[in-house]
Amino acid sequence: KRLNSPLSLTSRMASFPSSRFQLSQPPWKTQVVCPPGVGRPRQFEYDPVMPTLEGEALVATKTNGAPKLTHRFSTGLTADNRDAIFGLCWFRKHPGWFISGSSQGILACWDLASETVAAHYPVFDKPTSVQLDCVDKTLIVGGYSPSVSLIDLETGTVSQEFTNIHSDHINISRFTNHSPYLFATSSFDQTAKLWDARVPFSEGNQRPLYTLKSDQGHVMLCFSPDDLHLLTSAVENDVRQFTALDGRLEHHFQIPATGLDDNFTRAYYSSSGRFVLSGSSEETCIRVHCAHTAEHLQSADLYPGKRRQAISVRARFCRRHGGSCLQIQRG
Repeated sequence: KRLNSPLSLTSRMASFPSSRFQLSQPPWKTQVVCPPGVGRPRQFEYDPVMPTLEGEALVATKTNGAPKLTHRFSTGLTADNRDAIFGLCWFRKHPGWFISGSSQGILACWDLASETVAAHYPVFDKPTSVQLDCVDKTLIVGGYSPSVSLIDLETGTVSQEFTNIHSDHINISRFTNHSPYLFATSSFDQTAKLWDARVPFSEGNQRPLYTLKSDQGHVMLCFSPDDLHLLTSAVENDVRQFTALDGRLEHHFQIPATGLDDNFTRAYYSSSGRFVLSGSSEETCIRVHCAHTAEHLQSADLYPGKRRQAISVRARFCRRHGGSCLQIQRG
């Protein structure tokens, strides 16, 4: 679901006088990119490409103002083998290339123009997160493991392994937006950690730059567009903003808890960094907060009147055009 324009959310939020907002209609219009019953999409990445639970990546191209599915890329494993695309990211400097990671550990670089695999990388067991650094030289891979791997794209080999850096599996690992060396990891062990790839690592001598803690297991983390802040989101609407420089807690967003242990929460920055958008798997609303003051600006009920009160929320922001995109999938 796409925000009306790069400026629409900003202009509408600027007119909001206070945080005294109840549930309302969303301040954005929507377009269907992937029709119901096609591929079971799990994630959304600009330009856009969608990983599915059937071992495919679907690419949509906007034609005459409407998005249309134009490419389908398969790992070669079938749904019978329970393969699914769990990680996806575009290159920054090569807009026609993207990387996918499947549930069976297949990491591949795809060329949109030739519709072929440009490169394969070492297998990583059950990856759930793949991301490139800001210069397209290093790929970080994490998943159902307390470890992450850094892969050198020029050689196609693992350049560094950060093993057993958490006591539970790592949901998401992310590079900063402007440094190819700094990255953060978040885990269900209720901690998130910032690392510097230039610092020698050896198991038993773990030296993160700092460790952040929440009251619940972490589902997601991300850096603000200017890398000044780090946003973590944990189970049960536990969303916090830290200063990226020293890990100091800046805001603990006041979002009501539901009392459900499986209420998985994800929070993201808008492309301007001015707003924090959050949503949870057991609720049907999206909340918008001010990133500077933590003030609650608006909550929008996405499925009013629906009996099933569960959604999956993922946000992606287009670096090229500054646009914002939310993928909302009802459970």
